[in-house]
Amino acid sequence: MTGKAGVIAFPKKILSSASSYANFNFQGDFGLQFRMTDRVDLRVEPVVYFHVSNGYFAASNPGFDQLGAKFGISYHLGKRNGL
Repeated sequence: MTGKAGVIAFPKKILSSASSYANFNFQGDFGLQFRMTDRVDLRVEPVVYFHVSNGYFAASNPGFDQLGAKFGISYHLGKRNGL
């Protein structure tokens, strides 16, 4: 599981002229990592949630939410322990 939070700024007010340029973002991922070989892992994150809004720091708080999935392969460079 991974959780992330941050701040994002846009050059224009998004989704409403009464919103703000600065917004907050939150992300949560859930998944597994499988070792395929000594150097290769398969990463599967079937649930990824992403949210952006200004947290009502302006007159309007339009936000958006995304759901997605991530799949990937990790390759480990360099010498491995015990080799």
